[in-house]
Amino acid sequence: MAKSSTSFQKGHKIPIEWREKISKANKGNTAWNKNMKGYKCPERSGDNHFSRKEGFVHPSKGKQLWKNRMHPRGMLGKVAWNKDKKTPIETRLKLSVSHLGQIAWNKGLGNGRTYSYYPSIFTKDWFRETIKKRDNYQCQGCGITEEEHIVVFGHKLCLHHIDYNTANCEPLNLVTVCKSCNTRAEHNKPYWQEFYSDKVKLNSKTE
Repeated sequence: MAKSSTSFQKGHKIPIEWREKISKANKGNTAWNKNMKGYKCPERSGDNHFSRKEGFVHPSKGKQLWKNRMHPRGMLGKVAWNKDKKTPIETRLKLSVSHLGQIAWNKGLGNGRTYSYYPSIFTKDWFRETIKKRDNYQCQGCGITEEEHIVVFGHKLCLHHIDYNTANCEPLNLVTVCKSCNTRAEHNKPYWQEFYSDKVKLNSKTE
């Protein structure tokens, strides 16, 4: 599993004006958890778990929930619908033929997430710093600096592949961007490809 990162919103309070707007917008609406009766799990004291059924009363009063493996909201104690069922050989052959030449959907899957191919040089700090220095440690989309990016997002500026080929790590194919601009570049790709190409050419001339 990948390490969980701390939310950039941690410790930030919602302004009173926003809370008043939310309160007015929800005025008259019934709370989603109104009249829901819950039970407390004995092995996780302090956590309140609510059942999906209104007025649910646990029949075993807690401890038997785990002993009998009868969790009311899960599959514990239930037999899987496909247990002991095998896919016919004809079906497997048809699937195999239909997928010939295709890349497996889970190729590169590891540690709970999918990875594109990145050359080893892309992960080197000195290489990344070279690109950021050329771009004056600023996002070439919105202009946010690296110091501001660390405060807002909790990590340094990103590097974006202009031609969307992660294997191409030529300096002219990499540009410094913030987290938001990196996500925005996934849409309307031809526009951003031209936009960032011009930015990098300009920065390379003035370097």
